[in-house]
Amino acid sequence: MIAKKLINTHFFQCSIYYTRANLREALIDLLQHTTYALVNVTDIAKQAGVNRVTFYNHYSSKDELIEEILELLIEEYVALINKYEPAELELFIQLNYTHYDQHAKGYKLLLSEEFPEYKKIYIEHLQQSIRSILMKMRRNPNISDENYNFLIEWNVGGTLQTIHNYLKEETRPSPEILSQRVIWMTTSMFLD
Repeated sequence: MIAKKLINTHFFQCSIYYTRANLREALIDLLQHTTYALVNVTDIAKQAGVNRVTFYNHYSSKDELIEEILELLIEEYVALINKYEPAELELFIQLNYTHYDQHAKGYKLLLSEEFPEYKKIYIEHLQQSIRSILMKMRRNPNISDENYNFLIEWNVGGTLQTIHNYLKEETRPSPEILSQRVIWMTTSMFLD
């Protein structure tokens, strides 16, 4: 009897996870073609292949759903950047672009103007990680702190624009190729 309860509990938990993931993916897919304001719960449920009752069994509103999507994406990014030391620059950059590639639809939303508070949080984490890496890469003592900080901010802006462009392209270079380009540019700017 205990084994049956454990199996049922496990199945139920898997079902909840699958349904929530399916609803998240449905909203992400819908937002690739329309704005958030034009999407409603019925649209999300239909896209996910469930009914409205099932939607409301998992989320109180579409706002709760989009918040979960964006928060999970930011949490996953923060976990990624906290996992690697700046000494592992090539691996760090490649993993970042692989992550962007795997979650391209989510990052298009995160970096859109529809969710400015989440975009700001993500950019703050991006700035912090880039600043940390580049400060540890500093080799040239002849560059003033003011100029070095300017180089870092310039690099952050360039990185953000590169990410935007990368996500817009239908046929984009592989994360490996883009990582090689970013590494070449970064090391030539900061290590020479």
